[in-house]
Amino acid sequence: MEALVFVLLVIARVSHALPQHGTVALELSALDLDLSKRSSSSSSSSSPSQPGAILANRMDDSQRNIVFWAATIIAVLVSLVQGAITTLTDICESEGMWTIRFSLGRREHFWWTGIAVALIASLGSMIVSFLAGNNNDSLGILLLATASSLAVFRYAWPAWRNRHYCSNRWAAWTGPSRTGIDPVLIPYLPNPDRKTGKSRAGSNAVPGSDTSSLWRDMDHRAPTMKLHPVDIRFPLLLRTTLIVRDPTDILKAFQQTSAVPSEQSLPSTPHLFSTPAAPAPPASSKSSGSGPSFEAVTSKEKPENESARSALPPGVYAPILPGHAASLRWGRDLGFSPRVSRGILSVPNRLLTSHPLTESGHNGRALCLAHGILGRNKGLEPQNFILKLNTKMLEEKSVQWPRPSKVLRSYFKREMEAAYGGLGPAYVDAATELALLLADSSHSLIEDWLEKGMEQQDYRLNREAYVLEASDEDLRLLYLLSYAAMIVSLSAHSKQRQVRPETSLFVALWKATKPTEPLPEWVSSQEMVTRMANERAGLDSRTDLDGLIAAVLGPSPRVPVSP
Repeated sequence: MEALVFVLLVIARVSHALPQHGTVALELSALDLDLSKRSSSSSSSSSPSQPGAILANRMDDSQRNIVFWAATIIAVLVSLVQGAITTLTDICESEGMWTIRFSLGRREHFWWTGIAVALIASLGSMIVSFLAGNNNDSLGILLLATASSLAVFRYAWPAWRNRHYCSNRWAAWTGPSRTGIDPVLIPYLPNPDRKTGKSRAGSNAVPGSDTSSLWRDMDHRAPTMKLHPVDIRFPLLLRTTLIVRDPTDILKAFQQTSAVPSEQSLPSTPHLFSTPAAPAPPASSKSSGSGPSFEAVTSKEKPENESARSALPPGVYAPILPGHAASLRWGRDLGFSPRVSRGILSVPNRLLTSHPLTESGHNGRALCLAHGILGRNKGLEPQNFILKLNTKMLEEKSVQWPRPSKVLRSYFKREMEAAYGGLGPAYVDAATELALLLADSSHSLIEDWLEKGMEQQDYRLNREAYVLEASDEDLRLLYLLSYAAMIVSLSAHSKQRQVRPETSLFVALWKATKPTEPLPEWVSSQEMVTRMANERAGLDSRTDLDGLIAAVLGPSPRVPVSP
């Protein structure tokens, strides 16, 4: 359709310009008639006699030429701009530069509105030229009117209606990401708390400018590496101090220049498992490959290294176990520029257009948003997420009830099985339910939910539990419940809600799996009691939080054994 608009513009300009300049292509059939018209027009230029030229007596030749060239220049510029934008979007989609493509998508309604206004202005100038006596403009007027109508009703209007989706698509794909950090790279993670000697009590703070500056320093000092196409941004138009490269790329590149992290090479990043004040603690039995299950840990049993935990690097979820990968939550708060998740490489192109479709031909917007969220928040054990959905109960208890999109469950599940089947049926069910909930949610609710970071495991809660001496297994359990919390959060979301029901889910699971044992001490603390009260604050009157929790945990939840 963009090509049709371009062709119509070219034809309109050719039909408008050729008679004015005596091009022989239009004189072959009536050369003598054309000559007679030129002679008569030169003898009566002050008072043309063309029918319908109601403005002929009000405009002289110079004014008519100005109008003619104004219409021509506007149409040519529109053709060039639209051709350039169309070519750029095609290049981005074919070469995988999705950060640029989705950034452009947020502004589609602006550029199509500009093109439509310019075409209408060119059409108005052509009409004025026609009324001034340029009768050969009639075909150009017809073609330009067609192009203007297409631009307005086929592109500009739908683009305005689609602007909220394009904005949410950007947020779903470029929000904070969760990346696994190889154990050999963990010592290189920037940690300003180590440099300043802060105590463990301050380790739950949100990452700030100190951490951002450390990451930027590492980025500048690390060898230059070629960017992945997904990571590419506009190099000149978006000058920024934010980091463009992926954090794992920076750590790997920096590792090549520093074989062993030390105070000299990394003054703010000493080894995480040893401190100047205490020797490195021995690895607990839980960190071995055959560690005990969740049921083996009680509220009174704490690992031997619990009291000697180091201050964690900002952005890293607790715990960090020797010999195990760490989970880093990174984004703008750590100084990184927003970019589309590389998980987009596994998504079919039909779901990445401005008007996506499923393989069955249904609206695919919710699937695209779900893929963006799931590409950023998996963590280290996505195959072990605790989730056993009772879909009927979940539908009835959610604020989106009566959930009209539930009829698409089989179509959506087929898409999710193709993408995430290797992570197990529980993950596929969670992905399907997330897409269905997004399909039934308003644009404003999705925008608010993503803006508050409800799709990610609560970083503050993780750090607070760490400070309150939660065991490593309790911290792992909070992570394994993160997808259940995500589903409940979206099912019960309102603009007054600020936190996810992660603590409530933890308590419900504990009571279901260990009904005779007391809750861990950290759960009974004043901070967590206040937290659980906040999790129930701002709920919609239609929402049954306990019912939603029961719907995602099932009647007999099972806790996977620690790896």
